[in-house]
Amino acid sequence: MKQNYGCITIAWIFWLTVAYFYNIKPDYEYGWAWGLFWHGPLTIPSWIISFFDSDKYCMAPLHTSGYTVWWWIMLIVNIYAHAVNLLNLVKQLFSK
Repeated sequence: MKQNYGCITIAWIFWLTVAYFYNIKPDYEYGWAWGLFWHGPLTIPSWIISFFDSDKYCMAPLHTSGYTVWWWIMLIVNIYAHAVNLLNLVKQLFSK
């Protein structure tokens, strides 16, 4: 079963673009939904962008405990998904 890595590339370009233009406000308290639906999924692209832009946050400085729980859950899910995709890519490159 071959996976379409063009779609993964387009998805990464999309997430990097969204993370680049979206800024977490340091003086706003974010709730659980922000950790689940927005900041959690954008953590990895925001982290990459933060190497080049010191004003970029990966996690909101002011947030609820629900935000923290969902942010960590989404971070772990994203890391797992990217690891699986990377392993599948390596497997596809080295198999005939």
